[in-house]
Amino acid sequence: MAGSSGVPLLAKSVAAVECQVEEIIERYSHAIVVGRLLSMNLAHQPSGLVYWNGQYLEIGHDDDLDLLAEVSVPLAHVR
Repeated sequence: MAGSSGVPLLAKSVAAVECQVEEIIERYSHAIVVGRLLSMNLAHQPSGLVYWNGQYLEIGHDDDLDLLAEVSVPLAHVR
């Protein structure tokens, strides 16, 4: 899938943002890239990806609370 500027975009992503680089500020081993927004697309029905107990699970917008509770951190482990 290609964006409006022709760059490749990930299929099935929650969001895609295309920018044109305006400035790159380098400091030591890092850089800050300042860009001008060209386009932005959001999925019609966003979902999330979680990693829990050695596996990846997709949490969709319409999933029930049981699945969300299954992948959440139990309060006993929160300090």
